[in-house]
Parts: sequence; C-alpha cells; structure tokens
Amino acid sequence: MLNYIDCNQNRYNKIKSSFGETNPANLKILDVATGTGRTLQQVRSALPHSELIGLDLSSSYLKQASKYLNNGNYPPK
Repeated sequence: MLNYIDCNQNRYNKIKSSFGETNPANLKILDVATGTGRTLQQVRSALPHSELIGLDLSSSYLKQASKYLNNGNYPPK
C-alpha cells in the first residue's frame, strides 16, 4: 500500500513526464473547473516555471484557489 508521500511522488512523476523534453518555462497550462486549485498546486510543484491558468464558474472557488495558490495554505475541505 502506498503512503501519502509515495502517491504525491507518483503524481509529480506523471505530470513531469507528460511534457517530455519541453522547456517548462514555455508551457502554458489551463485548468478548466479549477475548483479550490488543488490540481494547479500539484502541477506547480512538478513544473514550477510554467504559466498556470485556472478557470471556474464559481467566484467563491476562484477566491479559495487564489488564496491557496498565493499563500500556500491548503484549501478548505
């Protein structure tokens, strides 16, 4: 059974390997229905130099995502 750290490392490896040899600084990643920004945080961990864009119809989710991604605090559950 994988522990939490192993799962995060697996996600990191999958995200990073999906882009092959592309320079991360040249990537623009769009997260549609970004919610609280959890996925964007994982992508940012794997590809810190990429441009990330999150879209959501809910202004309250976008506010939570903005706080989460700018302050590094986990989003509320």
